[in-house]
Amino acid sequence: MAQDKKKILSDHKQVGKKLLPPFLNSFPRQLYDSPYLCKVLPEIIWQGFLNDKYGIKNSVDITLYLLHAIHEATKLEKGKLFCFISNYEILDEKHIDKIRSRLFFNNNYKKFLEAIQPFISVFPECPLRKIFYNKIPEYSKKDLQYVKNITKKLLNNDSKETTLILANTFYFANQMGVLHLTKDSCLLNMDEVINYPDTGESKKIASFLRASINPFVGNDIYIYQNSMWSKYFWNRAYQLEPFNVDNLYFS
Repeated sequence: MAQDKKKILSDHKQVGKKLLPPFLNSFPRQLYDSPYLCKVLPEIIWQGFLNDKYGIKNSVDITLYLLHAIHEATKLEKGKLFCFISNYEILDEKHIDKIRSRLFFNNNYKKFLEAIQPFISVFPECPLRKIFYNKIPEYSKKDLQYVKNITKKLLNNDSKETTLILANTFYFANQMGVLHLTKDSCLLNMDEVINYPDTGESKKIASFLRASINPFVGNDIYIYQNSMWSKYFWNRAYQLEPFNVDNLYFS
């Protein structure tokens, strides 16, 4: 029995007392201790796929259109910002029908679906799936590798890719009336954020973004705190391996 177990886990990497499956075995050690990785990353990761496919400016336009359409269709309280995945759990069937009917023929919506389809295929229970009108295909090896590539870029909260997403998140919150930031707030200085990490000012802004996002995401006013999404996200990642060893890290 011990030999069978050793064989099953032979593709895992030992990190301290934990066994790391192939999906994660090249990821940095801070994965296990960072509030950013446990809570923030699962909420904002989908923006990475839009940025990768369409670039920052187009992704902002697509996302803002989506956010406005959702709020107009649902009439939910403004505090809940739908660039956070967990908030999609609170949408009921009536909300979904209104959102889909409002978005169905819109090109921004089609671009959104196309960009995140590989992510939803790999994580089929993602709450964002609710606003898909078509059947989600099974993930391919290409989908899995693409999702891993995007995820790796976002694992560090001080990477350029993460910094741009954090900046976008605060910009969306301001545009949607969720947060009221002054025009001269460094959190809205997108022109300078794009220069990160090559200027001192951009580094300062990035530091503010990192310091501000955790209490923002941890507030029930802005994001549904009873969501199971973050736990599912990491458990699913751990299960994406040839030998299906369930729940090595979460009970």
